[in-house]
Amino acid sequence: METQFAIDLDLVMEKAKYYTGEKLQIAVLKNGTIIIFPEKVENIISNALKTLEKVYFNNPDFNPRKMDDGNYIIEYTQPAFTIVFKEEIEKHWNILMKIILEVSVDEVLINEKESIMYSMK
Repeated sequence: METQFAIDLDLVMEKAKYYTGEKLQIAVLKNGTIIIFPEKVENIISNALKTLEKVYFNNPDFNPRKMDDGNYIIEYTQPAFTIVFKEEIEKHWNILMKIILEVSVDEVLINEKESIMYSMK
């Protein structure tokens, strides 16, 4: 099942700046992934694409983290993250659950109360 949600890149940029304290150079890609540059880079596009390639082709480890405003960020092993907005989760909950149930066999999920629930096909 392929689903594409509209991405407000201006909002993504605003929140990315907030989450990084506007202390880091960042790139926001068209699908909403944020690449972080701890040190200034000259060619931000080239460096962002190199980091994105590492995200795609390295260990698929990630860490979801709830932010102080109720949104979540998904941190990757590379200096990058994706923002999942609380409003998106609430608005698209039924679609998200359908996708999760279609792709998971035995999966452990953490719900909004941070308790564990199991999903089995």
